[in-house]
Amino acid sequence: MLALCAPGVMAEPGGQQVLKNGATVTWRIDPPNAESRLGLSTPAFAQWTPDGFEKPLTIKMRSDALAVVDAWEVAIYRLGDTEFKRPLRQFRGTARTLHTPLYWSGETDEGPALRPGETVVARLSIRDVAGNIDSSVTQKTLVARFMMRAERRKVAVLDAERESLLDTGSVPAQRRIPTRGSLVDLILEDWKEGDAPHASGMPLRQSGGEWGMGQLVPTGDHDIVIESTRPIIGGLRAVPVGVVRVSVPPALPFIAGVKGTGKLERKATDLTAPPGFVVEGVISGEDAISRVMTNREGAEDRLALALIDAARPVPLVKDERKRRSLLMSYEAGTVSWPGAGRAQATLRDPAEPSTQRIVLSLRGLVQPELVLPHTDVTKISVAVQGESDPLMAFRDYFPNSAEGRLLMSSSTLTRLSQSPDAVLRIEYDVPTFAPTVKARKMILDDGSAWDESWSDTEVWSVTSSGVRRKDGGLLEKFLNWLF
Repeated sequence: MLALCAPGVMAEPGGQQVLKNGATVTWRIDPPNAESRLGLSTPAFAQWTPDGFEKPLTIKMRSDALAVVDAWEVAIYRLGDTEFKRPLRQFRGTARTLHTPLYWSGETDEGPALRPGETVVARLSIRDVAGNIDSSVTQKTLVARFMMRAERRKVAVLDAERESLLDTGSVPAQRRIPTRGSLVDLILEDWKEGDAPHASGMPLRQSGGEWGMGQLVPTGDHDIVIESTRPIIGGLRAVPVGVVRVSVPPALPFIAGVKGTGKLERKATDLTAPPGFVVEGVISGEDAISRVMTNREGAEDRLALALIDAARPVPLVKDERKRRSLLMSYEAGTVSWPGAGRAQATLRDPAEPSTQRIVLSLRGLVQPELVLPHTDVTKISVAVQGESDPLMAFRDYFPNSAEGRLLMSSSTLTRLSQSPDAVLRIEYDVPTFAPTVKARKMILDDGSAWDESWSDTEVWSVTSSGVRRKDGGLLEKFLNWLF
């Protein structure tokens, strides 16, 4: 079960054998390497239509550490959501489905529909059994009605670069998953069958006349089953055509510092401790699981505790300062990328309300067009303060909800100009992540137009009377009046 350090133990660096169907498989085991990589490929352009994308986007992904992946997620965000808190769309699955391409037609789980001119970003995240998460570098996709000729060349080059990087992958932008083991490279030649070969359920990728796979495999002896596939109703049937037996050299175990081990029963063992530790014995897995970690934020500590089997003994060690720790490694055996099932889109339960109410009161309106401080406006109501009946959309004013703009009819402007003290009250809802519009020609109380461009990074706060932008000086005074 455990793979502790054993100096001088060397495994065969690779080998070759002929499979039952005549194909030849060659494998190589690289020196121990904890550097895993993530691959993601999303199209750089999506052609917008009122009903979604003209063609669904194909999103491809890969990881070279599937043996330690518990689950994955691909999330799509608006470009302005820099903190990745409001995904437009989420796809999730287990390790077995990470290699399966995703298809996205532009539909959203949350928030308003996409509009032409927006940019979205995609991010791939993987999680281990302890909840540690690695996330890929994001990739942008422009959503527009059409492409210019120069843009077509640029998009074609970018798509080709992303497709080529899919195989090699890149270092995660956020790395939290600790890995142990060696990279095992498999190459299949003379594969005569029409469908792609699989390795313990994972399809190999074709390059020229060869099929290949590279995966980080934990310490121990593993059987990688090479399979051909046969179509059946509802899926594929895997037919084993050979087994590659690989022996990954021992590596340092994961260590979880724990408290409360003083009265636990220790049994003798002949295991060797890593450098800097002394073995005190083994304790029951049931007792080990119930211990309290001294470092609850440590990724390796959490993983070591998560790998413990309650039915098996666990080594207990101490360091020079008498601090106790548990040792744990991935269990050796047949390589089977964890999990099963089909990738699926899931709805996300937001941690906070999805919309907020905005209330504006304007006086001295003389311009026909009003630019609201938000886009993605919903449930808008416009009324003259003191009048019982609100103004009617498409008769008294014309709303552009997506862009946050109102166009007043000539009859409404005439009525407001005849009552200089009339106050126009506007109420509307916006999603909590709605971007702030780059507003121009806002109306001052003296009737003049004031030209100001606001950035997308401004901070708004909700007050009892509406929203307020955190700023200072002349702009703050104007906003105090406006809101």
